[in-house]
Amino acid sequence: MAILSKKGLTLIELMVALAIMGIMTRIAYQDYKTFMLQQRLNGAAFMVSLDLMLARAQAISMNREVSVTFATSPSSQYTYDATGTAVTKNFQAGVVGYYGVTLCADRNPLFSSRGTVKNTAGTNPVTTIILRNSAGSKTLTVNIAGRITIR
Repeated sequence: MAILSKKGLTLIELMVALAIMGIMTRIAYQDYKTFMLQQRLNGAAFMVSLDLMLARAQAISMNREVSVTFATSPSSQYTYDATGTAVTKNFQAGVVGYYGVTLCADRNPLFSSRGTVKNTAGTNPVTTIILRNSAGSKTLTVNIAGRITIR
């Protein structure tokens, strides 16, 4: 009697392998989605902090006041004015596009020619900017010396 050689997979083995691959893909997708949301939030926070640092550097180099204006309600835009002509920045648009991230601030920093921060109301110049999306939130703080921290 000849022994039959077994080559290939049975239908049940193939179905089990496909089910396992489907479960693994689903788990990986959820982790990837959460990762991307967190990266968008981090990127937007970094972008805003770079613009604040640029505003401070321009205030010092041009020897004039430079303002950055934020909305008090959640928004994706802020206005940067270094030369007397305000430029509105939208971090949800463009090639990078930090979609789903919004920001709001308690006050607007005004960088003096010495790099320090003041505000037009004459009150506490420390500015707190909060960026949010479905992954969480980041807080940027601009202190009186012009130092920017991200938490």
